[in-house]
Amino acid sequence: MGAGFRAVARILLRRPLARVLLAMLALDVVFIIIEGLIQATDYGFPGAFRLSLQTEGGVPELYGYAKSGVVAAMLLAAARRWRLAPAAAWGAIYLYLTFDDALRIHERLGARIAETVGGGLGGRPPQDAGEMTVYAVVGVISLTALLWAERRHPSPAPSRLTRLLLPLTALMALFGVAADMALSAIPGEAALEDGGELVILTFIAATTFVYARRGPDLAAEL
Repeated sequence: MGAGFRAVARILLRRPLARVLLAMLALDVVFIIIEGLIQATDYGFPGAFRLSLQTEGGVPELYGYAKSGVVAAMLLAAARRWRLAPAAAWGAIYLYLTFDDALRIHERLGARIAETVGGGLGGRPPQDAGEMTVYAVVGVISLTALLWAERRHPSPAPSRLTRLLLPLTALMALFGVAADMALSAIPGEAALEDGGELVILTFIAATTFVYARRGPDLAAEL
């Protein structure tokens, strides 16, 4: 896995990809800094609400949707071009994640579960318990789909794709789910949670772009 990331990094450090990656990371950092200023000033400057990482439909959130949607599109295009089942599975996963964030699917389903079942989980509020249930179900379905896809296409290339995306996706989930649950009461947690998601998603987008361009040829370099 380490060799795979090093190979992708070597490709990304070539111009002009390096400039695009640095520009995306710079924008991520700008949004994180702005969020810190927003929390420090209590939304005390013009445009703060639209620029906040916590605002539904705000500029940073739309930026995140765009990145996630592009990742899904690139993976699905790679699946069609290279006929790789794992790329299709990963594309479906990121397509769902894009719609989940945009439509608040996990929050709405979590609320339904909380209303139906009631009670928390491990001391967590019912809403959090409901959302964790949704995350668990989606996680099981996603892993099952990936396992099925890997069995359908056992060549090195798709296996490499999963080895690249699985740790990055798990890290993004750590920021999006674990940090959300654990740091919800800490001031400024959005900068860590949502900002961390943006940064990891940038690396996911860059890795996906390299894979979508190189496909099976990339396997020889990993």
